[in-house]
Amino acid sequence: MRAGIAGLLLLGCSQIFAAAQPDPGSAAQAYVVQQYPASYFRHWQPLTALDMLLRVPAISLQQNTDGRIQVQLHGMDSSYLAILLDGQPLAGNGQNNNRDLAQIPASLVQRVEIYPNGIADLDSRGGAAGTINLVLLQPQPHTATARVSLGGEPLNSAMNLAGSQPLAGGKVTLLADFQKRRQQLKGEDEQQAGLVPLTISDRWKSHNAENSAGYYLAYNRPVGEQQQFSSSLIYLQDDQQQRNDNRDSNNPLAAIRSQQQRYDTLRLKARVSGTLGHRRWQSYLLTEQFKQRETLQTGRLQHQARRWQLQASLNEQQDEHHWHSGISLRRMERDVSSLLSGSLTSLQSLDFHVSENSLNWYLLDRWDLTSNTWFEAGFRMETYELRQTDEQGNKITAVTGDTFWLPSFHLKYRYDDELHLSVSGSQSARQPELSRRIPYAIRQGEVELRGNGNLNAELVSALNGHIEYRSRHLHGQYAHLNLFHRSINNAILNVISQQPQTSGNPLTVVEPQNSAVAGVQQGALLDLGQPLSQSVRVNLGLGVYRSYLRANGERNGQRLPNQPAYNLSLSLDRTAGSWQWGGQWRYQGHSEEPYSNFDRPDDRQTSYLGHALDLYLSYQQPRWQAGLTARQLLNDDREIRTAETRVRFHAEPVWQLSVSGRY
Repeated sequence: MRAGIAGLLLLGCSQIFAAAQPDPGSAAQAYVVQQYPASYFRHWQPLTALDMLLRVPAISLQQNTDGRIQVQLHGMDSSYLAILLDGQPLAGNGQNNNRDLAQIPASLVQRVEIYPNGIADLDSRGGAAGTINLVLLQPQPHTATARVSLGGEPLNSAMNLAGSQPLAGGKVTLLADFQKRRQQLKGEDEQQAGLVPLTISDRWKSHNAENSAGYYLAYNRPVGEQQQFSSSLIYLQDDQQQRNDNRDSNNPLAAIRSQQQRYDTLRLKARVSGTLGHRRWQSYLLTEQFKQRETLQTGRLQHQARRWQLQASLNEQQDEHHWHSGISLRRMERDVSSLLSGSLTSLQSLDFHVSENSLNWYLLDRWDLTSNTWFEAGFRMETYELRQTDEQGNKITAVTGDTFWLPSFHLKYRYDDELHLSVSGSQSARQPELSRRIPYAIRQGEVELRGNGNLNAELVSALNGHIEYRSRHLHGQYAHLNLFHRSINNAILNVISQQPQTSGNPLTVVEPQNSAVAGVQQGALLDLGQPLSQSVRVNLGLGVYRSYLRANGERNGQRLPNQPAYNLSLSLDRTAGSWQWGGQWRYQGHSEEPYSNFDRPDDRQTSYLGHALDLYLSYQQPRWQAGLTARQLLNDDREIRTAETRVRFHAEPVWQLSVSGRY
């Protein structure tokens, strides 16, 4: 009897801990992918995809000048990270739209996939640091969920309703998901100019309010015996407002950081798939619209994007041989306009239209070399033509284009049932951000900041080695070591030059340019999981990063921007019956970024994220769950420092109570 009870307790703990460790994916595949199901994050009660990723040990963080954070992989700048939604990037401002993570509701995410290296059949253009793919929920028969969250101070709230229902005699399944969220954050910021003692007017209260809504419909239907039709419609709407309460109206930084932003994304995807013998085929059509509007005290900015994409692929599924080929056509149009005023800049307006046509084709082959060895080799061809039209002035149109042949390979060896060894290599092409490609000019005094319409893509080579151990005897005990190397060719750097003027001092010009300089980034990631008992589990994540530029002169040896030297995370979870509680502590070294200051164009800003401690308490029953979380405990001061200015962001603690039920 006691043995039976002990067995049940052990089984219960195993099921709980199974949700607290990443899934390494199929062993019979050559590449490495870490998969985190939604249950991995459930006890944290996340509201957004960003909340989910903050719990992943391999993630490091990057701080923007407004105090907001973004996620990184391999410690590289967030612009090198590809973020996909069901395998395709969202349209927006640039190829890698880190902002989307804070906009996508966590209730829509079925699992998170993290690819440390490029894969030929994965649409991760620009993902030199790696790729995060958010896989959305699929319709399941007869499910219904509801969730309500409240928190403060100040008051935060969220509501989520979702349901899936079979129709037409079970041949059609429809899923609907709705979320409404209001999130507010308060903090005290301070600006110290010239590193002189702070005064009352140097401090201001920062209030960030965000209203978001997400609507998701998914539809699945079989077409004949071998074909399946599926479609999905997603609409994301996000309103953000940042207000700084400061009586000193002459503070220019507070004026910039008082702003309103609105983002709207509408995506429709239809897919048909089926089998022909031992081959599987699929094709899909995707259309998407994106609109961003930003209002500052110094002006307004607007960005609109429209995209359609058609893709088809064919996959051989024989056991001993797996080739895969696909082709994709994409059309993207973007409109960027702005109207700025005030003493900060002489720029009055911008009005640009950008259109891009691209063709992508991939081919790969996967071999089962032995019963314990798998190998994959392939390439991805990317070709594009980009047209930029200045709708003002002389209506000058710039046309650029290029073609890249990007190889990749993956080799995995299973030493035994516990130990796997693998090595991967790939190349990727990172397109310049649109904001750097538009040929604008902002001038104040004797310094001018310019965009460059002739920028070309960076070519990044990646190499990763993985050692993975999972115990057969102690469930939940694992170790994952990732050693990596990145080489950036045709690197885009801010180049400072002096240009003579007809009168007065020479003009200092700061402009992004492609350079023969190569950037190198190396490091190691370690992820450890260790059960201390049947009810207590500890996870440790450690990242160590090193980077430098191979250049002549002052830039030689310079560290890559926004790259911390290290990051550390430690989490502890304990289970007692239906109760589970624990916490996560994070610490990260500082990072630097060139700072295009009007007065000091060679200045650099240094960011410190400091400590972060989050706690949770969860109670779970078969059909409902309640959770209490507290975030931003300890001293959550984040700081950005330059040679003469220091800005510190102090975020106040936030707690959240959530109740969810499944019917």
